[in-house]
Order: sequence, then structure tokens, then C-alpha cells
Amino acid sequence: MYGTIRGGHEYFHVLFGAGAILSGVIFILVLVAHVKNAKWPSLGQMTGIMILAVSGTIGFGQWLAYSVLETSEFDQDVYLKNETLSDMKLIIVMSRNTILMKDKVLYVVPTADISEFRTAAKK
Repeated sequence: MYGTIRGGHEYFHVLFGAGAILSGVIFILVLVAHVKNAKWPSLGQMTGIMILAVSGTIGFGQWLAYSVLETSEFDQDVYLKNETLSDMKLIIVMSRNTILMKDKVLYVVPTADISEFRTAAKK
């Protein structure tokens, strides 16, 4: 798996997306079954439900992360007050900071310093 990621194969967002959706469906079905039976789950069942919820959450996070890494839709030219950052991949915009990536290096830029985002030209 690690070699495939390093080799640049771009299908992990599909695998983790399918895993996250499957975990969510199973989680809902298990909860519906417990509600339908009107019984609280046992300690073992509760542990299984928690493991399923945590693994589904991890799968969902990985799905989003690989989607950002594997697509060019997030490539932006970022215009700051005093400079322009070209071909940056937009990771997240928060109230105080924006996280960008270029050549697998993360950059944290104060959001207040950003004047404009412009989608980078497709190559």
C-alpha cells in the first residue's frame, strides 16, 4: 500500500470512501436493530459499535485527505498583500490561518493576509 502511494497511483480516495460509506451503513443498521429490539447493547456489542464508529471516522478523514491530494481541483494561485504564491494546493481555510501545500511541503498563512484565491490554470 505504501509503495502504491509513493508510486503516484491515485485511487485511494475511492477505497477509503467505500470503507467510510460501508462503515456508516453498518453502524446505522446495528443501531436500528438495537432500537427495534428495545434492548441496550451488551458491553461487547457497545465496544464493537465504538470500534466501528472510530474506524468509520478514520476512513472518512482519509477519504477527504486523499481526495484533496489526488485532485487538481484544489490547485490555487494565492494572492497575499505583498506576494503571489503560485500552484498551491488549498488544504483548509480557517478563521485565523490558511493551510496550503506545494511539493508536499505545508505552508501556514494568516487568512487576513490573503486578498484573493484564483484557480490555477490546468496543465
